[in-house]
Order: sequence, then structure tokens, then C-alpha cells
Amino acid sequence: MTGLLKIRILDSLGLTEINKIAVIGKNAFNNTRIRTIDLSQHFGLTSIGDNCFANNPELSTVLLPGTIIGLGARVFANTPKLKTIGIGWIDQSQLEAIEQNLQDGNKYHPILRAGSC
Repeated sequence: MTGLLKIRILDSLGLTEINKIAVIGKNAFNNTRIRTIDLSQHFGLTSIGDNCFANNPELSTVLLPGTIIGLGARVFANTPKLKTIGIGWIDQSQLEAIEQNLQDGNKYHPILRAGSC
């Protein structure tokens, strides 16, 4: 497993100081125990890969910037405690992509908050 880093012990994630990351790749935080993800001030972020935050039993809040234009498949699959997704701004395509991602294995239907970040 040379060059591969798998993070499993975080309980929160925020990337406010690093604005050079445009893409968070697939499975990057799959099967972790992160409770809160705050990327709301990360204006360089444009895409989140497949299964990025999937299979996370503790995830309850996700804050994203309005710069997101690409969302992979099953990004939020099997996140039973996910209740809130905040997005800097939202358009119809973003809303549809997120709603599709929320159909897989989630007990609750998270509240989508446009402009709350």
C-alpha cells in the first residue's frame, strides 16, 4: 500500500486554510467516523468523487461551498445520521445530484440549506 493514506480516526474535517484542492477523490473518507465536515470556505473545491463520505455511521453535518459542480455516485450512501447538508448556493443540478446521492441507505432525509455556509 505504498503512497496510500486511509484516514479512519478523525471526527471532524475542515479545509479552511488550503484552497488549492479542486477535487476530493473517490473513497477518500469512505468508512470513517467523521461527525462534521466543514468545507464551506474551501472555494477551490469543485468536485467530490464516488463514495467519498459513504459508509460513515457518525456523519451528521456536511457544509459545502457553492463552487461544487461535480458530485460522484453514492457520495453520502449509508450515512444514517446525516441530517444537514449546507451549500453556499444551490442550483437545480446541484440539488438533483445531492438528492440522488441521499437515496442509498440513509434513514433520514437531510435538510438542504442553500446559502447557509
